[in-house]
Amino acid sequence: MSDEFVIAGKEDLAKALERIERTKQLTDLIEVIVFLRDRPDVPLPYNLSVKVYNIYLPSAVGKDEFVSLARKNGFTEKGGSGTFFTLAKQFGNLNLLLNIDREKVCEKIVKGTTWIPGYTVEGRSEEEVEWKCGLLLGDEKESSNADPS
Repeated sequence: MSDEFVIAGKEDLAKALERIERTKQLTDLIEVIVFLRDRPDVPLPYNLSVKVYNIYLPSAVGKDEFVSLARKNGFTEKGGSGTFFTLAKQFGNLNLLLNIDREKVCEKIVKGTTWIPGYTVEGRSEEEVEWKCGLLLGDEKESSNADPS
């Protein structure tokens, strides 16, 4: 047996185990939803009142893979916060956000700096940033996001 075969076998096994774990997590979630749906006397858990669910893509995912995944699955509404750029898909009152590091899909434009005075720690200077996020999906409007993060 060659080393290539053994390594490929381990990678295939790892992917299979990931799929099994994903299926188990989703099955468990479906069981909770069915349980709560069928028992209206049981109050909803606190965290089910959340209206936004985030999917954080691994750092190895690049712009092309992000755009392909978004197009294929109907994520269209642009947004972002902090270091993340998002595309959203709405399900009734719930939003599923596909998150990627903003620097992978947007151009960072430093507009200046702001001094943040220190009270319990030393003061510091922070960049004033604008993010220019061009057309990713091809059919949306180009956006400029002036989020200071």
